[in-house]
Amino acid sequence: MNFAEQSEIFLVNPGYRDEEDFTGFQVQEASDHDAQRIWWWKNSKPLVKLAGQAISSEVLAEDQVGRYKAEDDVVSAWLASTKITNSLQINPIRLNPDLRLLEMDVGLSMGRRDPSRTGVRAAAISATEILVQRAALDLDIAPEEFDALAPNIMVSSSGQRLPYLQISDALPNGSGFCRHLLGDSTIPVSDLIRSILDDSEAWPRNAVSDTVHSIRCGSSCYRCLQRYNNRNLHGLLDWRLGLAYLRAIFDPGYASGFDGDYEHFELSDWPLASRELAEQTKTFIPGNKVSRIDGRADISIFSLDDRHSRWGVVVHPLWDAKRLFETLELDRSHVAIDSFELSRRPLLVLQRARSASR
Repeated sequence: MNFAEQSEIFLVNPGYRDEEDFTGFQVQEASDHDAQRIWWWKNSKPLVKLAGQAISSEVLAEDQVGRYKAEDDVVSAWLASTKITNSLQINPIRLNPDLRLLEMDVGLSMGRRDPSRTGVRAAAISATEILVQRAALDLDIAPEEFDALAPNIMVSSSGQRLPYLQISDALPNGSGFCRHLLGDSTIPVSDLIRSILDDSEAWPRNAVSDTVHSIRCGSSCYRCLQRYNNRNLHGLLDWRLGLAYLRAIFDPGYASGFDGDYEHFELSDWPLASRELAEQTKTFIPGNKVSRIDGRADISIFSLDDRHSRWGVVVHPLWDAKRLFETLELDRSHVAIDSFELSRRPLLVLQRARSASR
């Protein structure tokens, strides 16, 4: 865990995303000639003009009265604001080699994201949201007092690449809430994570373990992780994945069901859910067959065509599929399909699986 007294936090607006990448904003350097005369000036009455302004090219094109005098060069730029505040970064000491915690797209400038990694990124984002909301509950503050920053991958002092969950104080110059989570302070983050994972009487487990909620909420809802202020993340939030990612960071021996052990709370219904997802593929692949891996009845498979020559293997989003296939001795006729993708965009993932198995 790292605490930073003065972290520089950037809020970035890259514009909308087209088929290739974020588009940014088209701007030109211009002078604003909408003069304002300073009448209260004692002697002369000067005109105020603003030079070196970045004005949208669309606004300049619509300027019919000559308010702006612009340069010819058009620049594609992102918008950003920055603040200095307290932040907290949480990372594992070591990683379980059976899990792919590092396989998440990070940052905004990587171009098109790899859809096969979305489940890992969703798990890390969900883990951050769980941490923020529980910390806010224990500190008796609003969750908006924290900023849930995007998860990142950095190199530790030992030279190892590790995933980091990141939060910061929402107020510039810090409000002291991140400091309350340090090891020798009000709510040590290690105790907080332990309670999140194992205390059935505390949030979130006391909320998500309700039988009705568990049946109705396949990923997240307003009774658990969703809030108005995180609405842009609703498609990614999943309380089961968030708890699994937190536990994987906290306990390097945790395999998230890779070894066939589903005794932990967040994994208990995954074999049944993955089986249901496999059965649902019959809607998209008429005549296909659903079965199980020999010796691993917890792992469902389904044929990708009516000839049953190629098979999709439903895996947990955090599993390292390559290591799993080596362990189970599965050949090239099998393709890993994680349950996160299969539940959210089945047509796209099935199309990609069919192409990969050819």
